[in-house]
Amino acid sequence: MAKHTVAGAKRCLVIGAGGFLGSSLRRDLKSDHALELVAFDSNGVDLRKPLQVKEALASINPDIIINVGGISSPASDDVFNLYQVNAFGHLHLLQAASVLERKPKVILASSAQLYGPDLVTKAEEQAALNPVSHYGLSKMLAEKYCELFADGVQTVTARIYNAIGRGQSSNFLLPKVVAAFKRRAPTLEVGSLNVERDYVDTRDLTAMWRLVALSDKSPTVVNFSNGEAVSLQHILFRLEEITGHHLELLSKSSNFRKNDIPYQCGDNSAIRNLGYVRRYSLDETLTWMLDE
Repeated sequence: MAKHTVAGAKRCLVIGAGGFLGSSLRRDLKSDHALELVAFDSNGVDLRKPLQVKEALASINPDIIINVGGISSPASDDVFNLYQVNAFGHLHLLQAASVLERKPKVILASSAQLYGPDLVTKAEEQAALNPVSHYGLSKMLAEKYCELFADGVQTVTARIYNAIGRGQSSNFLLPKVVAAFKRRAPTLEVGSLNVERDYVDTRDLTAMWRLVALSDKSPTVVNFSNGEAVSLQHILFRLEEITGHHLELLSKSSNFRKNDIPYQCGDNSAIRNLGYVRRYSLDETLTWMLDE
């Protein structure tokens, strides 16, 4: 086992290191003296294979595990694989962690999708859950597994709102819109125009991950949000101001996503109580993405 590069640094395993969230974690924490990062992605260890997971954790012996290795798209059509990776994959991780001599803290990347479409105000972590997609259900099942292992392993569930930043697939709405502005397209076909989202810069997300990882008093469930819902029309206006380009969005029924949630905003009191302070404004994030 490799020695800590800094005395007292906690050995932090990032699962899903090759994905959007995992890549941002590695980039933003690589020089952090409190954490020694170890990472693997789905090409190295398959969460669906419990023996692989058990052997990997035994060889790494981490203090902290951050699991961002799930399937992130609510529109995924491969329902079987969705549950295999997002739910059973996390179960295998918890099982492997529970038999280590030194039990690690296990942090799950869950989703604000669990709150469902009914809330029209900021969602608190104690709000009733109402997932309306297989993606949401897979994450809720993973959260339930965390509860089952809570007596033996310290678990934290991070319900992530809309992460945005460099490297994000244009299959997601906001990077798709940013890409259209970058190529100065006159029009762009999207789904619903009436959506409001709580956007979080991946660099601010990293600050949240770090706070939860190193805190001795982190709650078992915490919203990773900025507590601010921003409309698509406002995003469009800000991008036009920044670029000087006008883009017309065309709403097409073929682009509507089944069971889409029109409004999402999270109460971020819990993460603020751990010391979180937002660093990046929406304009700063959009400019960062445009300059990629």
